[in-house]
Amino acid sequence: MNQNSGYDYYHTLSKSILAYIEGAPPEQIDSILEAPKNAFEREHNRAAYNAFLTRFGKSKNISSVRKKRTFNIKGALFKIECDPVFSTVEGGIFWVHALWAAQNMKLQKVYGGVGCHILKECYRGTELSNSNFAIVDLGVPYRHSEKSINNHTVSTLKHDAASISRLIEENL
Repeated sequence: MNQNSGYDYYHTLSKSILAYIEGAPPEQIDSILEAPKNAFEREHNRAAYNAFLTRFGKSKNISSVRKKRTFNIKGALFKIECDPVFSTVEGGIFWVHALWAAQNMKLQKVYGGVGCHILKECYRGTELSNSNFAIVDLGVPYRHSEKSINNHTVSTLKHDAASISRLIEENL
């Protein structure tokens, strides 16, 4: 399904955030944000990065998370790669954050809940299992937390996974 088309908002944004967390100088972060050839992508990522700085930039307890895992959906013809970018400790609560970064940045609440559910399930039984998982939509900016998970979250995931699987079958 990955046609390698369109613009890669996620990698540039996550790379700039990780560079910030690791103490890179502003010039290096600017270089990362200016790397894409498309002006809209550069502008979009700069705005999202600035939203990250506003929300998380002063956090004393922020660190990178490099714990990529794969989530398998029973009966689906695809897997979901989970790759949270950073963690924070806020009010004694450990948060693990994944990024929502797309050209149309607004993430609906229902899918924020699906994303948090996927992360929670993906990291069950790991050192991150007691974390609070969140999807950060830096275009708004808004943090979707596990509070977005409700009685319909699992059925939404199963329904959408079945629909995507049908599309895969039809296009093989």
